[in-house]
Amino acid sequence: MGLIIKKVKIAGAKGSATVEALFDMGASACLIKRSLAEKVATITTIPKKWRFTLGDGQGTLQTNEFVQLVITIKKTDFFHPAVVVDRLADDLIIGADFLQRWKIKLDPEAEEVIIDKKALRLLLA
Repeated sequence: MGLIIKKVKIAGAKGSATVEALFDMGASACLIKRSLAEKVATITTIPKKWRFTLGDGQGTLQTNEFVQLVITIKKTDFFHPAVVVDRLADDLIIGADFLQRWKIKLDPEAEEVIIDKKALRLLLA
């Protein structure tokens, strides 16, 4: 079973970039490295900090900043927020919130991202 790392395009209020993203079902949210977030998007601060437990189960990370992004995967655009993190091993981590919202499946053996086109229909009720 391998890690799924794919090139994706991200765009925000300030510009765009092509980056390598780690697709991680173990991450609760999408995370973006601060240096990249500052280049492509406007960072928004909210009054309360989110606290994330790190993969080792011991350490924690707190932040109250996020950006709004358009993330393009396989020529398909997705709108989603990403939490801004000062130090991050990857430029962008695509987390479970994104994958569940857009009904995207991962095939770790084939290292593939599977997009269900039916889930892309936006409805206004």
